Amino acid sequence: MVSRHESRPIRVGIIGTGGMGPRHAKGVQAVGADIQLAAACDLDPARLAKFGQDFGVLRLSREWRELTAAPDLDAVIVLLPHNLHEAVCVDAARRGKHILVEKPIARTLGEADRMIDAARRAGVVLMAAHNQRFYPVNQKIHQLLDEDVLGELFSARIDHHQNFAPAKDRAWWRSAEAAGGGCVIGSGIHRLDLLRWYLGEAREVFAFQAGDPARLEAEVVSVAVIRFAGGAVAEFYCNWGAPHPPATVHEGLSLFGRSGCLYYDGAIRVCSPHLEGAAKSLVVVEPEAKTQSMWEHFAKCIRAGAAPLTSGDDARRSLELVLAIYRSAETGQSVRLPLA
Repeated sequence: MVSRHESRPIRVGIIGTGGMGPRHAKGVQAVGADIQLAAACDLDPARLAKFGQDFGVLRLSREWRELTAAPDLDAVIVLLPHNLHEAVCVDAARRGKHILVEKPIARTLGEADRMIDAARRAGVVLMAAHNQRFYPVNQKIHQLLDEDVLGELFSARIDHHQNFAPAKDRAWWRSAEAAGGGCVIGSGIHRLDLLRWYLGEAREVFAFQAGDPARLEAEVVSVAVIRFAGGAVAEFYCNWGAPHPPATVHEGLSLFGRSGCLYYDGAIRVCSPHLEGAAKSLVVVEPEAKTQSMWEHFAKCIRAGAAPLTSGDDARRSLELVLAIYRSAETGQSVRLPLA
């Protein structure tokens, strides 16, 4: 395992080259000399070969244990169906590998707890890929909240709209067992994670859901009302059946404080007496052009031995909110957090 004092690159292997694989590969390679994409693994030989060619990765394997056991790899990025996260991440941690795992961290709190425990015992970094916290626009919104531009938050709305009909090569998404659910655990968890980042911890939820068996076994639409520990209430709306072209994703956000409001729908618009010219009309606030990427943050946490912004423990709390929404929709009752 790389020492925090060593100058050589952190050598990382990607486990699962389909779906999000190319995006993670580009993210790693954009960091620069501090981290190196050194290996990749996938069951599909054609997809693996293309990935190796596209990203200049020579070390290719069809067995994930070859990467978790490799003594010259420092870290792995786990991009597998949700039902495989626990086994791969626990094995990687026990073998001393730092871990970046795609969201959700797991399907259940028990799975997440075993992953977190294995990483803690091994002294390795466990980070979940809640990448929306690293978007410049979302970091700017968080900065504005830290600066108390809106005053005490009391209400919010956040949403996600997508036309998601999994192709045959991603058929596991259709399985409620493999994915752990549908739109909420698949995409909505990103938005719920942002709500937690902005508003603090949730304390109660009430949810309704609707399905579309032609798309998924689990929910395709979910609507929830969430009460937070600080007293704020929020509406969460997630829809995987939106009639848009398949590549289109639409996401919005509204935040309301005692002294101002913020809307995001492609641009950050703020009304607040704390911003010049904003007391009477909405003004556009531009995010910083350059912020630390998720992969750069992962590398820095490995070097420093520090807990990531989206640590295993933090990702567990976002998963817990997802599971509370599922429990409420199933029972028809409000559900309090933390879950018993």
